Amino acid sequence: MHKTNSLIIALVLTVIIGGTLTFFDTLHRSDVIGIFYFPVFLLSVVLSGGGHNVTATAVWSSFIAYTLLYLLIFILVYALVCEMVLLRRGFPHLQKYPAEKNATDELPTTAISDFGRAVHAVEQSRRGHWVLKNVQELDLSEADDLIGARAIVSAPNLQPTKGLIRELHRRITSESGAAAANAAIEKLKVDAATVIRAHSQNVAGVGPAPSPPTG
Repeated sequence: MHKTNSLIIALVLTVIIGGTLTFFDTLHRSDVIGIFYFPVFLLSVVLSGGGHNVTATAVWSSFIAYTLLYLLIFILVYALVCEMVLLRRGFPHLQKYPAEKNATDELPTTAISDFGRAVHAVEQSRRGHWVLKNVQELDLSEADDLIGARAIVSAPNLQPTKGLIRELHRRITSESGAAAANAAIEKLKVDAATVIRAHSQNVAGVGPAPSPPTG
């Protein structure tokens, strides 16, 4: 979740809600508003020293505090739901693991590219939501295999990498067992490091040694 954007959205909505309740007196008599903001009255009394004379400062401070709390909880739940929904957009791109029980523990060589396409699909959708924080380690203009490799190497504990790895592990486990799934994921990590290393060598102009002349 993008904390800064979420806080800004919550503050703006708090101002809008406060202005709406101020200018429309009928809303004060709403049962729903009363239930949600009943703790405000209790906090106002506490901030006023427990006396019968509740100050306007205490009321507004309590109102702002509880409104921000409600809105931040709502934004947090919204962000979590968005993460789950958007993550599923990457599932069709994941490499289908062979269904045979005696399948090799290693994923096909195209697995990194397939994983990169899945990451690209999810991250591109995530960047359209203000409350979701972009994965800065990913450049979506790069090749699919490099996107997949960077996601695994540089952002293994962030979405969408974590969710896609978990889904890939679940698929392989259902087909070939947990041992094969663990081996395949480890192979995927090794392949990712190899792709990153090869890319770094290409950027630096370091390539394989030239073949000796023939004839």
